[in-house]
Amino acid sequence: MIKIVVCLKMVPGKLIDAERSGLIINPYDLFVLEKLAKLKKNTDISVISICMGGESAREGLVRSKALVCDDIYWLNDIKFAQADTIATTKTLSAAIKKYIPDADAVICGGHAIDGETGQVPAELSEKLGITYFSSVTDIESFGHDSAVIVKKDEGHEMTVRCRYPFLLSVDSFLTYASNLNIIALKRAQKWEYKIISSEELGIAQTDCGAAGSKTKVINSVNIIYKKESIEVGGSIKEKADHVKKLLQQ
Repeated sequence: MIKIVVCLKMVPGKLIDAERSGLIINPYDLFVLEKLAKLKKNTDISVISICMGGESAREGLVRSKALVCDDIYWLNDIKFAQADTIATTKTLSAAIKKYIPDADAVICGGHAIDGETGQVPAELSEKLGITYFSSVTDIESFGHDSAVIVKKDEGHEMTVRCRYPFLLSVDSFLTYASNLNIIALKRAQKWEYKIISSEELGIAQTDCGAAGSKTKVINSVNIIYKKESIEVGGSIKEKADHVKKLLQQ
């Protein structure tokens, strides 16, 4: 059986829809889960997710379990909070090395929509000492000793066969999950999640959370771009003159 680890992050739902409350699965991670759910129907794979987050992450974890995950490691400790990419990488790599050291593949969403640094996948592959593939747009198949992926490279798409073990950074995303099976969802709600503290993980406090972070966010601003459209009538010359005036404003 091919063992696949998916690193999940929960992000504010309002970043997708102003009326959505609470946390949701990061859209890039959601694409990965949906893709693996499809591949799992015809491939012997085991999907294990790792997520750093407090109690507010539970709903997203329940949905990921119902969708495809066979097992979930929930890194839930106040000492993990306010981690930057460096501390996050140290924590995730420690969990993978301790609990899933024989993973064939590790898959991360290329970005988290609440931070957009995109740094964790590359840092994590370095910590784990495995091959790194960035700008992945699709995962076609998992074979006995390798997988077939599609990735972008300088404006072109390439189909690549990559041998295990490796880490993928996926740049495709979904904002809403497909309809979940109600029975699977109810089972996921009752499932006993593995909640792991910093002590159980065996990571020093100076390597995780705020204490282990080298950077700190001091301010963030939501930038909203407003687009307006107008309908221009008249002859071709009149339309051209109107556009010219708009460009000169």
